[in-house]
Amino acid sequence: MPAHFFHIRRASLHDLAAIERIQHECYGADFHEGQDAFANKIRQAPDYCLVAECAQGTVLGYFMCLLASVERFPCLHADDFQCPGDPDILYLHDMALSASARGRGLRQAFLAAIYRTARQNQALKDVFLVAVQGAEVVWEREGFQPVNARAVGLSASLETYGSSAVLMKKPLQPAVAR
Repeated sequence: MPAHFFHIRRASLHDLAAIERIQHECYGADFHEGQDAFANKIRQAPDYCLVAECAQGTVLGYFMCLLASVERFPCLHADDFQCPGDPDILYLHDMALSASARGRGLRQAFLAAIYRTARQNQALKDVFLVAVQGAEVVWEREGFQPVNARAVGLSASLETYGSSAVLMKKPLQPAVAR
């Protein structure tokens, strides 16, 4: 499935059923967020919530990101999160790909799209995520490093993701001049 077989666009509330379907395919029950939580993310950060769909219109994956700060950092299952007025963190909350889309470059395409958008916001300095289900190995390949949640004041938020969750961070690199 080369890139021209899917396109990435902003997620909309009309995508909630497809997002929920893919989430159930990818995550254990403890990580299933309700449609209200996804709707909240889409409303709070519409430019940072994406879906990929194939030419036939089927949603193949989603990528939910939020603008955050250490003082206002999202918890799992939150349906009332409000992005801070002065965010300095791009938070990669959730990326999930249907089985048919895995291994076809969609993760890299999502990351490239979200970084392009984030680099337009000069206030964003770091990218954080919480790796679950052993995904920290994948994120380390993308340049993320584990962070001590207690040291950065995010222990309470991290605990909502379960005892094996790993907080990870990397700097948001400026765009490369061409």
